[in-house]
Amino acid sequence: MNATTYATAAAFLDAAGEWLEREEPVNNLILGLAGRLATTDKPPDPPVVMMTVSGPAGLEAATIMTPPHGVVLYAPAIGTDREDQATAALEVIAEALQAGGHTLPECHGPSATALAFAKIWAERTGKGFALKMAQRIYELREVTFPRGVPGQLRVSRADDLELLAEWIEAFSQVTLERLDAQAAMKAAQHAVAYGSFAIWEDGARAVSMAAARRPTRRGISIGSVYTPPEHRGHGYASACVAALSQRQLDAGREFCCLYTDLANPTSNSIYQKIGYVPVADSGHYVFDGKSEHNER
Repeated sequence: MNATTYATAAAFLDAAGEWLEREEPVNNLILGLAGRLATTDKPPDPPVVMMTVSGPAGLEAATIMTPPHGVVLYAPAIGTDREDQATAALEVIAEALQAGGHTLPECHGPSATALAFAKIWAERTGKGFALKMAQRIYELREVTFPRGVPGQLRVSRADDLELLAEWIEAFSQVTLERLDAQAAMKAAQHAVAYGSFAIWEDGARAVSMAAARRPTRRGISIGSVYTPPEHRGHGYASACVAALSQRQLDAGREFCCLYTDLANPTSNSIYQKIGYVPVADSGHYVFDGKSEHNER
């Protein structure tokens, strides 16, 4: 098996899209990133890395890397009786990444796939790896609205910039991304420009936020769900996510999906109460990094 690299996201999706869409909610990240790149006129800088590995049975593995982030992975035969072929395909991807001089800060994908690749990369490079976050992917096709939560949803606007930047920075500390104030403001400006963030208001107060982004052919991802500590315990996040999810379904999406931190029982509980159903677990590993969860 050999790795095939792609100069454009459109070419990558032509080769891998059909396979990735067989598990569209599970592959929401890789599909969403590729889809966004396919509709962008300006070439990304630094360049994005996109690869597939195929065999007689079809696609064995696919990956996308948007520096400075690491690789997002898919290997459909992991966990089946063809796992050896899938592991070999991940080896081919690792070899091609090394040959291209790429350094990886992290890898992300379905739990078993991400772990398999982390072991491969660690063995090839001599680096250690750690589990940064164990996640669960959820899918929603029908919303169950929480009762008795005051307020309404609205799209973020220009006069929300400072508040959004503050909340995005705070949220990044929870997710261990740890953006600084400048990066958070840049993200807030992008959010307002593209209308991707929504705010739940109780009266005249903004009390919670969530974002809808990375659309795929049939779905869209919900993320950046954050309620500041002083507004928690009132159901605002549940109402915000429920209303934003319903807007996506009303706009023609077949489903919404989101990631949760498996270490956070509260978020896993509230999302299921509004209609989100678990579909897969996902692993996010860092190389030569420290984490509260270690797996060497």
